[in-house]
Amino acid sequence: MNSLTSKLGPTSSSFGDSALLTDVQGESEAYEILVAERLADAGVVFQLAYSYWNALRGDRAMCSRAEIDPIELRDVLTHLIILDVVRDPFDGIVRLAGSDVEKSVGFPLTNLALSQIWDSRETFIMSEYERLAAGTKPRYSVNKCENAWQAHKKVSRLLCPLSTDGVTVDAILGAVIFEKANL
Repeated sequence: MNSLTSKLGPTSSSFGDSALLTDVQGESEAYEILVAERLADAGVVFQLAYSYWNALRGDRAMCSRAEIDPIELRDVLTHLIILDVVRDPFDGIVRLAGSDVEKSVGFPLTNLALSQIWDSRETFIMSEYERLAAGTKPRYSVNKCENAWQAHKKVSRLLCPLSTDGVTVDAILGAVIFEKANL
């Protein structure tokens, strides 16, 4: 058993997948149930990343970037990204990109801005990051990516907000998986 699974315990079978985790109004407990339902079929990478983030934040809305220890996430590290949020206009600077993410994209991502990675046709992808930065709740989404370097790939991503002051999202912890899309 690795450090992450021993820290979090066994992955609950109620955790899973879904199409899109949208903003939810209401009780925190109700939101946690929705997150668990949406991640139920998403796979262990997303379940472990979310469980780690959720355990760190405790009863707060978000944990901080300083609390994230990539070594504790070694089982999913190849799928992780960590970004610093830039505002006015919105962008994100990649500070850590796992090897599977970079392999799927086809080039190194560290220190690149999201606007340098995704062209203007990829507005859905940019909007996912921007909507996360405007709120305090994680987002899970699945979409098909078609551009010169990602032809016909399905991209699943879990994005979790990070905040130094507990109010403003200033970084993002993400887990990303690229798969060949069924056409």
